[in-house]
Amino acid sequence: MQKVFQYIQKYKMIEENDSIIVGVSGGADSVCLLFVLLELRERIPFSIKVVHIEHGIRGQDSLDDADFVDNLCKEKGIPFYLYPADVVKAARDKKISVEEAGREARYEAFADVMERFGGNKIAVAHHANDQAETILWNLVRGSGLKGLCGTRPVRDCIIRPLLGTSRAEIEAYLRVRKIPYRTDSTNLSDDYTRNKLRLHVLPYLEKELNGAATAHIAETGRHLQKIEDYMEDASRREAKDCTCISEGRAVIDTAEFAKKPEVIQEYMFRFCLKEMGCGLRDIGSIHIDNLMKLQDLQPGRRIQLPGGYTAKRLPGQICIFREEADPAEKADTGGADFELQIQVPGTYVWNGKRVTFSREIYENQIIEEKPYTKWLDYDKIYNAVSLRSRRSGDYFITNREGGKKKLKSYFIDEKIPQDERDRILLLADGSHIMWIVGYRISEAYKVTKDTKIILKIQVKQEAK
Repeated sequence: MQKVFQYIQKYKMIEENDSIIVGVSGGADSVCLLFVLLELRERIPFSIKVVHIEHGIRGQDSLDDADFVDNLCKEKGIPFYLYPADVVKAARDKKISVEEAGREARYEAFADVMERFGGNKIAVAHHANDQAETILWNLVRGSGLKGLCGTRPVRDCIIRPLLGTSRAEIEAYLRVRKIPYRTDSTNLSDDYTRNKLRLHVLPYLEKELNGAATAHIAETGRHLQKIEDYMEDASRREAKDCTCISEGRAVIDTAEFAKKPEVIQEYMFRFCLKEMGCGLRDIGSIHIDNLMKLQDLQPGRRIQLPGGYTAKRLPGQICIFREEADPAEKADTGGADFELQIQVPGTYVWNGKRVTFSREIYENQIIEEKPYTKWLDYDKIYNAVSLRSRRSGDYFITNREGGKKKLKSYFIDEKIPQDERDRILLLADGSHIMWIVGYRISEAYKVTKDTKIILKIQVKQEAK
């Protein structure tokens, strides 16, 4: 008990006056969790509600499990909420495994109780053996380093107080205290993927290789979680140099991106997907590998990602977006009619981008080449400057000799798809395009030795 209490304290799982929703199936793990929380409640005041999902898989045995948990809650004076669910039908309808359908049913029930009856945390009974199974399963299905981290002790409002405890310790706790529990016959069946690891792989490793194999695998997961946290933080910092992200869309500057170490590139892709709202649960190493290869493909090539997302190779960019979000984005920006008149200094928001303008005195400082920060000659601006989308007659200057090029011709030459063109942000001085954001500036506004005042423009993801 002291070990579990210390684990709960280490990860700050439970505080005074919390309202904990506990998933109790009636099996050894969840019954142990319930009694652990009841003991802890003698030290810390918090409330407990129990949720039980009747999966409809084992007939009368399943109904008996529900009655067992109901009676246990009545004995302890705990609110009990029963949720029937046909997970076999749900799995068939959604074309997912029965295990996954069961998991979805559980968390849907937790969320319903939390919303209707109150609660701020959900406690589930995953333990160290479950952790080892998760890590092995993720290893064999190729989920990358993130999958090898296994399950987190705390994720959002979900807490796992028994994650540092072995199955043997749980059974010993129940045996010593003579606490009854139910045995789910499906846990002994080879029909489920996780059971094969539980019944065959882990016992073989412990018997033939190392008796502490399960514990060592779980401990490795804890070490990898620390590495994963560091890599995610590093990729977040590095992404500032070459990405622009809004909800449902990310644009990556491939020239700057290519300068990053390969391992950071992979994490940056994951960071972009997460920030733009694409859940990482279904993103495997194969998807990240395909994104890495996209850098070397010709403009116009694309790959499909889980969740309805697409990654497209553009000239100098990789754009990741949700297919059905594209028309809405186009409508929100107003197509070719969108325009914001800007003042300097000033900050403006457009399509998830925050654009900041400022003036500086030019003192021969180094003008850096950054994809989303530009320095222009302020004295060469003749009209009111605007942020807008493209219009007929737009042009820019291509060289020092004053060569003029229509924006439409530039888009065609760079093979920028039609559906991308209205979403490209332009900084305009009348019909003269000063900066095609994310692409290039007009030669006419470049800083020279004669420049007196610099216009500095920074484009960043809109703060949430």
